Amino acid sequence: MIRMNPPTARFAQPLPLPYRPPYAWRGVLGFLAHRHILGVEHVDDSNYARALEWMHEGVPLTGWLAVAHEPGSEMLSLTLAPGLQPAADALLGQAARVFGTPCDPVPVDAHLGELAADQPGMRVPGAFDGFEIAVRAIAGQQISVRNARGILARLSQRHGAAVPDAPHGLTHAFPTARRIARLPLEEVIACGLIRIRAEAILSIAREIDAGRLDLHPRAPRDATLAALHAIRGVGDWTVQYVAMRALNEPDAMPTGDAVLKKRLAMADAKALEAHARRWSPWRAHATVHVWRRHETDSA
Repeated sequence: MIRMNPPTARFAQPLPLPYRPPYAWRGVLGFLAHRHILGVEHVDDSNYARALEWMHEGVPLTGWLAVAHEPGSEMLSLTLAPGLQPAADALLGQAARVFGTPCDPVPVDAHLGELAADQPGMRVPGAFDGFEIAVRAIAGQQISVRNARGILARLSQRHGAAVPDAPHGLTHAFPTARRIARLPLEEVIACGLIRIRAEAILSIAREIDAGRLDLHPRAPRDATLAALHAIRGVGDWTVQYVAMRALNEPDAMPTGDAVLKKRLAMADAKALEAHARRWSPWRAHATVHVWRRHETDSA
């Protein structure tokens, strides 16, 4: 990861994001770095930045934001480029959800025991946009994270809003559901997706755009997960991943995940489900701990 220069003076004073300690800032950055989308996100040794399109009072705003840890304090900070500053209050709340600052990690770590002992205060990174998480999950089905990132970068470069004058190679926001919903299927496939996955992404985009689906923590969980399950090409892995990162469901777990089964030496999803009951109601946190160990070992 490359070290990112601090924001320049022309940006507004950073906004505070106090958290409950401990906070595994390096662990969260590692999770995001492993999955970052070229041109949309940048992660370095101590900061996260991204280009973003955000709807504010019916008007789409574009710009970039950066989140950093404030040394010697129990606080993260959020810096917004001028284009996003009208939505500062909403983005501060969203950043708190993305970075899990309201979470009290002490009871979580105590419950997970040995699994969390080497990385206390790890959070389950959330989403600035639930649709983005759904697309990430579908694009990543049965392929490597690296290949999925390439698909997501092409999708963003071709169909995301341009964000000019952004630092660190940020060029485009991830495309909104509204933008994708209006694309022909062939243009989604052309980004590197097989037909059934492109169809699933279009179906989700159109459901969100029509107001029939909301991938946000405020959405009714059971109805939302059932609606996702009903879409062709969306399996339980995708649904659970969306529940973890978009709906902020702390007990979600993709029990069919190949890495989880391998790292925990489980023969199948049923065996993993039985094994993971010990971690409920914090199975999403357990999942992140298993994944991070695998990613660290594979680096």
